[in-house]
Amino acid sequence: MDNLTHTLTAIAISRAGLDQRVQGATVTLALASNLPDIDIVSGLWGNVAYLEHHRAISHAFPASPFLAAGLALVLCRLRGSQRRFGPTFLLSWLGVSLHIIWDLWTSYGTRAMLPFDATWYSWDWMFIVDPVFLALLIVASFGRRWTGTAGFGRLALMGAVAYIALRAGAHWMAQGQAQSLAGSEFEVVRALPDPLSLNRWRFIARNDEAFATGYVPAIGTSRSRAVFPRTPPDALVRRIARESGAARVFLDFSAFPRLETRQEGEFTVIVWRDLRFADRRADGFFCEVRVDGLGRVVSERVVF
Repeated sequence: MDNLTHTLTAIAISRAGLDQRVQGATVTLALASNLPDIDIVSGLWGNVAYLEHHRAISHAFPASPFLAAGLALVLCRLRGSQRRFGPTFLLSWLGVSLHIIWDLWTSYGTRAMLPFDATWYSWDWMFIVDPVFLALLIVASFGRRWTGTAGFGRLALMGAVAYIALRAGAHWMAQGQAQSLAGSEFEVVRALPDPLSLNRWRFIARNDEAFATGYVPAIGTSRSRAVFPRTPPDALVRRIARESGAARVFLDFSAFPRLETRQEGEFTVIVWRDLRFADRRADGFFCEVRVDGLGRVVSERVVF
């Protein structure tokens, strides 16, 4: 999820009552709920480094208590701080853990079990920015100030939790529709969320020979499906997929990489596009490797 959602989640939970019991609860939760995104500094070394390191160890449950402990130690040792380490650590751990869970909801996903398992996990419940969820969190965060009572904000927080459950249920139904529409010949099938609709889900499927994509409802019968073949990789493409650092990182991340090749003079241009994001941008989310006539990598990049 986006950082505004993470921050508002922290404020809403704190103002549900934790800020009355633990000193600095709101600040602690807000910092902890954004702390896993410290890995964005990897972007200083370019898109390939960002894709390789974003949502990696800082977004993993096994590392979460260590990240939380570091934040709690810093907050407790600030000049003039009267925080106690125990409650501050538990709040920090809660904030870090919620960040990881919130990111699991998206189609981008996260490597939640590093360093023991490098698999990308994604539940596909919600879009990265969900307007309805944001609105509920805003009310939950500031409802007490607007009305003078805590009940209104707590009711909005309950509404946000109910909305999460509704999204999860709608995805479960849409996933069933997607699997039915894709057919048994497709090994991997996913229903991807729409930011503005609970009932409209984009589905995408793949096997070794083809992709299928279209739209399915959670409830209803209006469905669409298109099937198109996958370009089989030749020896050059297979070698570049192993030797190019950008290609290795991208193919490790991409759940639905569509291969394209073209000739530009003496150069062969190899492109992989992640079809999960192709409907959001005309050029998609892609990796491009340019190879000269001798089979040497001339340039490589990841674009998103």
